[in-house]
Amino acid sequence: MDPPWNDTACKLGYQILKDIEIFKNIPIHKLQKNGYLFIWITNSKLESCLEYLKSIGYKRAEILTWVKLNDDKTLHSGIGFDLRHVTEFCVVARPENKFSELKKISFTHNVPNIILSPVRLVSQKPDQLYDYIEQLLPNRKYAEIFGRPHNHRPYWTTIGNEAIYFLNGQPSKVQKQ
Repeated sequence: MDPPWNDTACKLGYQILKDIEIFKNIPIHKLQKNGYLFIWITNSKLESCLEYLKSIGYKRAEILTWVKLNDDKTLHSGIGFDLRHVTEFCVVARPENKFSELKKISFTHNVPNIILSPVRLVSQKPDQLYDYIEQLLPNRKYAEIFGRPHNHRPYWTTIGNEAIYFLNGQPSKVQKQ
């Protein structure tokens, strides 16, 4: 899940939402009974994310860190209010008190908690995250919430009001920014 947080200082080219709008209508319990949630956050949204997880009976299991690189493998200088952010975080959560059940269907300890990857399109996350999820939970059903065309992957369902772009009245898979 890559929520369109409303706390950024730059223009993103897509609709942003308040925290309550992001979380109030996502029926997680209808989408999965026992699985992991991966939620991309900005630095200022950690507390909001943790409150949401608690409200739906989930807890933070890990935080995955994406170290953003330029094509030449140097650190990408991002935005930030006090410091320049060269990282982005993904909260990995699971249902409270169900780890023993979840462990039966997952392969824990096979996936690192860091991704070193270049920055690409606006809001495009590294492909390694999807690979990590598929390693952790092989042969499962996968959903990307707030997905965009660059999130489309085989065996995944992409949900979001920008999952398909229309150009000249026809669906288009990718919109460059």
